[in-house]
Amino acid sequence: MKAWATIVAFLLIALNAYAGPSDYYSKHHRFKAIKTTHYIKISKDGHPKALLELPRRYKEREKWPLVVNIHGYTGNIFLQYILTRLSIYKDILGFMILTPQGRTDRDGNTFWNGGNFCCDFYETGVDDTLYMKNLIDYIASHPDFNRVDTRRIYYFGHSNGGFFAYKMACTYPNYVTAVGTLGASLDLRDENGEIIVEQDPCPQASAIPIFHIHGTKDKSIPYAGKDYMPEYDFGHIGARQAVERWLYHNRCDMQGDQKRTNASLFIWGKETRVETFSNCENQATVKLATVRRGRHIELLRYRFYKKMLKFFLKYQKSSIE
Repeated sequence: MKAWATIVAFLLIALNAYAGPSDYYSKHHRFKAIKTTHYIKISKDGHPKALLELPRRYKEREKWPLVVNIHGYTGNIFLQYILTRLSIYKDILGFMILTPQGRTDRDGNTFWNGGNFCCDFYETGVDDTLYMKNLIDYIASHPDFNRVDTRRIYYFGHSNGGFFAYKMACTYPNYVTAVGTLGASLDLRDENGEIIVEQDPCPQASAIPIFHIHGTKDKSIPYAGKDYMPEYDFGHIGARQAVERWLYHNRCDMQGDQKRTNASLFIWGKETRVETFSNCENQATVKLATVRRGRHIELLRYRFYKKMLKFFLKYQKSSIE
């Protein structure tokens, strides 16, 4: 009951906060009301409708950045909204936000095919990266919401959604400007069960700005990584090792600046160490936010997510290619 009470409380907080900017704009600005919420279904292969939210002043600009907010294994659009509350900033910072939902496996769990480890456990082979590419192409060409700045598409994924966001960056790098993840990592083993020795996760892609967030008490995707051999032929590397691979990919210096902050809503003090590696190829900075005592489903403060979104929004493809 306590868990449900917490979820309900945060839903009310989120909805309350979401109403704030809307009330402000309606009182202090004159603009023609438009439909800001669209449900989009393009797939006949089992993907449910995706949620696209537009800024209230959508008609006043020719181009808008797009943030793609991706849920984890067993998640959905609603739960991802409650966990991240990113939509609150679409009017304040100025972006469109797309929240897709993965297919359902035979156990009734939603998932994304994010690599060998997570989470196409029944090996359907579904190409979710192609689905996401087609979904963005559809949005960018639709007259009702085609003002997407395709140079500025940012992905944030939790858990399975984070694995998938990293895979998307490697598979269709022209569709990804920057990536943020919470409680996710990279594969330890390939599809043949062999240890991946390649240090560069995306040899064919240009430098990608990364904002990696991970709790030290994450039991689902342990901070230190986990190998499931010999029972299963998969595993994932640790958070720091994953970030080191992105540092290698972006040709960054291995020494970064450190700063402490309070990112978690339920942990007091400056429990989060943010390491920033900014001396990288094409200024594609990499950040590692280590949340001490942070768990797999960690509610982070609004201001911390705002910092991540601001980190995203300063990049566009022309500046990192």
